[in-house]
Amino acid sequence: MRFAILATALVLVSPLAAQTGDQSRLVVGISAGWTGGTDLWSVPEQPITAIGQTNDRFALQRRLRSNIAMSGQVTFFPRNHLGITGEVGYLGLGTADSCQLLTNTGDFTNEAACQAVNLLERSASAVNVLGGITLRAFSRGAIQPYARVLGGIVLAPRSTIELAPVFGELQNTALRIYETENEAEVKPAGALAIGLATSPNAGTQFRIEARGTWTRLSVVDGPSAREGLVPPNSTRWIMVPTVMIGFDIVLEKRRGRRY
Repeated sequence: MRFAILATALVLVSPLAAQTGDQSRLVVGISAGWTGGTDLWSVPEQPITAIGQTNDRFALQRRLRSNIAMSGQVTFFPRNHLGITGEVGYLGLGTADSCQLLTNTGDFTNEAACQAVNLLERSASAVNVLGGITLRAFSRGAIQPYARVLGGIVLAPRSTIELAPVFGELQNTALRIYETENEAEVKPAGALAIGLATSPNAGTQFRIEARGTWTRLSVVDGPSAREGLVPPNSTRWIMVPTVMIGFDIVLEKRRGRRY
């Protein structure tokens, strides 16, 4: 009796064990997500003379604020677990500034300028072009973990140094605290990502991905002698954390066993 039950179970399980899922080979997809904010630069004490010819000192800080990210990718898998990936993406690099008035000589323009810095948010978009490799496990599984290593360039069209708050009842008074030398900059970039993708059996895949994108951005290293000058500056690797959700169309795949 026990032998008969065991034999029946083996007959039922054997076809299921022989079945395998489909395996994607050429995939085109889009992704959208949200980036986390991060500190960019700070100046503990910046001398300000401003319009009233009165000396005050500002503590200034700039950070990258949370923003959206989008990308389009194409991946070809010449091997079961190794793929070649190309990507073009949009990365929000908007900034938010803060100011603290360290000394107060009573100059209204200095006070107004510092308050205006605290209200200053600038939108900025960067375009990245990246290429690299994708490594995946369980290429025929219902859930497929993967990792990506990418490198390329980022085009940042706005300076991350310039600081020029506008204030007054008519918003017609500007104080140029920091000037800049370059408006648009092409910088090296790289990304590391880990994610989960669904099986491509229906010809489509869904993904969820966490990534860090590194790019070199211009930062202020210290105070200038007075406002209106290009401050001491350099470029620094800045990491932008991102969570992405993606949708893929599988243009080519290897079919799994159905018996």
